[in-house]
Amino acid sequence: MKKPTILVIVIAIIAGGIGFYLYTQMASTYTKLTITPAELSPFVSHEEARNNVCSKMKGHLFDETCQEKFDNVSKSDDKKIGELFSLLKKIENDSSTSDYERLLLAQTVFTALPTKDSPLTQSSGNNITSNLLKFFSQKNVAHAQSLNNNSETNLEDFKKIMAKDLEKVVGDLPKGDNAWVICVNVSKYQWINGVRQPIYSESYLESRDPYPGVSIEDKSGWEQRDTAHVRSRVSSYSTSDIMLNGAPKEGMGEMIAYSFSIMSWKSKPYGADSKIVLSEVGPSEKYLPLRKHHTEDGYKGDDLISNLLSAVKMPSREQATQVDDKDIDIDIPPPGTPIRSSDSKLIGGTPGCEGWIHDPQSGIYCFDSFEQIEELVRANSETGNKFKIGVLDLVESMEPTYPYTDIAEMNQKWDECIKLHPSDTAQCDPMFN
Repeated sequence: MKKPTILVIVIAIIAGGIGFYLYTQMASTYTKLTITPAELSPFVSHEEARNNVCSKMKGHLFDETCQEKFDNVSKSDDKKIGELFSLLKKIENDSSTSDYERLLLAQTVFTALPTKDSPLTQSSGNNITSNLLKFFSQKNVAHAQSLNNNSETNLEDFKKIMAKDLEKVVGDLPKGDNAWVICVNVSKYQWINGVRQPIYSESYLESRDPYPGVSIEDKSGWEQRDTAHVRSRVSSYSTSDIMLNGAPKEGMGEMIAYSFSIMSWKSKPYGADSKIVLSEVGPSEKYLPLRKHHTEDGYKGDDLISNLLSAVKMPSREQATQVDDKDIDIDIPPPGTPIRSSDSKLIGGTPGCEGWIHDPQSGIYCFDSFEQIEELVRANSETGNKFKIGVLDLVESMEPTYPYTDIAEMNQKWDECIKLHPSDTAQCDPMFN
């Protein structure tokens, strides 16, 4: 027996909320990603990440940080370590550098800084590089001089600055963003009586994507992430009152550098903005916390990243705004396109389909308005007072605007459902579920 045809009338009123949405988006624009997170550390090795950035990015700061001499810096090369710290300070103070460029520049420096796996060679003899001395003594680098003056910013103050910068990066995601890649890098180098101590170097990654699947149109895994909101912070610290007087042959000197970044975006079901309306969302959410240790054996100082993660709250997976159907821009397929029955609710109520009839055994029938349906029913109904029969007569004489591809599957689910809900068959129709 044929299941009852369901008549649905959708009247949509667009509220002033659209204006508010547009306003909030103006404050934070999307950035085109030249290099995806999957090509950067810690997803890939330091060497590969540095090559990925330096092979694509050009310009004065990239030209400096990508010099060949930094491709393989040894653990005892104090001169080059100092130069890299100087470059971090230049990146921090360059107001013309965007957050995304700063993120990539920080990658070139942090992937060049030596770690436990770097080669060990004899020191050049200059425990504190002349480049570092020259940089911090320049009159035009007022911020660098201030930050690295122990009388104004001690180590504990700098740790508080680190925590505040991380909070600025990861706090208050742009409205609607429900996916992100967060990367935290911290390195520390210390000398006591002129002798280099074990290096502290760690990376923390947090990646979350609620819709990570591959679409029916064979989209690549990163295609949805080709644009993102990007925030980044880079800075460094040194015990300048000791270090700027020369090599710390007595006492101690230390340098700390950090780089924080987040790339966030709206993750949505693959195909949701396609000409083919997609009913599947793909595999379940991917969430990846990852911590990579590059610290030398024997290090006995603070666990700087653990302290940061304890002090700063990361974005909540539970509270992140989910992208629902009304937030997705759907390109309505041309009439005649086969669709799944559950996709009809994305089409009904749109221009050209403001009045519509859903027949579970054939498809969705679109009309300009409800009044048009009434007129056609009146013209095709012999009695004119049995509206339901008139509708059945009407759809039986027409081809559906969008035929359903899953009728057999829907019939099976229908039969199973009405056994459970014999008095409320609406619960069994995908239109309402």
